[in-house]
Amino acid sequence: MKRNYFSTSGMGKKLTLIFAILFMSITFSFACGIDFVLTDKSGKEVKPEHVKNGETYTLVLTYRYTHGNCGVDLKDTDYKTDGIKILKATEWKKENNVYVRKMQIRIVDNKKDAVSLNVIRSCNRAGLNATLTLSR
Repeated sequence: MKRNYFSTSGMGKKLTLIFAILFMSITFSFACGIDFVLTDKSGKEVKPEHVKNGETYTLVLTYRYTHGNCGVDLKDTDYKTDGIKILKATEWKKENNVYVRKMQIRIVDNKKDAVSLNVIRSCNRAGLNATLTLSR
């Protein structure tokens, strides 16, 4: 008796459905990613817990697409700040298969123990909601 392992009847349909659901959940569970690097005026990396009120820093954002055909343009990225002022920012620039943007920021709230920058990308897939928290 010859078995057809690729049959779409009975158990074959169930296995096909299980693998399709597993593949889709793995594919859609990965959101795009972003990394933050904070530097001082001399270009030295600063740990997030060592920022000072009134100081100006350069924040380098490195963004990578998880989905190669993302329908959301990088210019549509939203930023929400709490205790941080964005003084100026470069456009996103592609470098070695990632996108880089530099922001000059200033810590403006001296009453809080921590300040933050939230980066939000809304899409019909996983999107992105990443927060950089700087404490003192």
